[in-house]
Amino acid sequence: DPDLVAEMDRVRDVCSAALGIRAAENVRVRQPLRELIVAGSDLERIRPYLDLIADEVNVKSVTLTEDIEAYATFGLKVNAKVVGPRLGPDMKTVLGAAKRGEWNTLAEGQIEVAGHALETSEYTLTLTPREGVVCQALPGNDAIAVLDLELSPELIQEGRARDVVRAVQQARKEAGLEITDRIR
Repeated sequence: DPDLVAEMDRVRDVCSAALGIRAAENVRVRQPLRELIVAGSDLERIRPYLDLIADEVNVKSVTLTEDIEAYATFGLKVNAKVVGPRLGPDMKTVLGAAKRGEWNTLAEGQIEVAGHALETSEYTLTLTPREGVVCQALPGNDAIAVLDLELSPELIQEGRARDVVRAVQQARKEAGLEITDRIR
């Protein structure tokens, strides 16, 4: 089922981005977090999987929004060495428009800037988070994952409880106990 495969690829991209943020910020996965916000286009198809995403990245809720600008901005960096020979004198116009943020995303990964279509090898998109926002772009740069890393006392306690459960289960395993064994 190609639609299901595409949906699950998108779910996996969201989870990978959120887990990448956790790794970059040294927040262990057993520590529950309040919220994951996924901002961007074409997100409605993952709505049925929000519980799966929340469970995988250990957050209390997942919110979908189209408003990337509330959390971060994408910048366009044109590869002048590649584009220059092709565009010639129009290169200065393209660079100026890119710096001013005057560009649009086209189908199949192309970017339109100053009337010219750039291929994926001719540019790089950079992500600049707003102050206080921790985010990572999803592949394709059409969406971002934003994690709320603020820990309330309740979330800290829940994280400690999960650590205790893990330690007990590890001790059971190391002692060679079976799941059906009674322990006092």
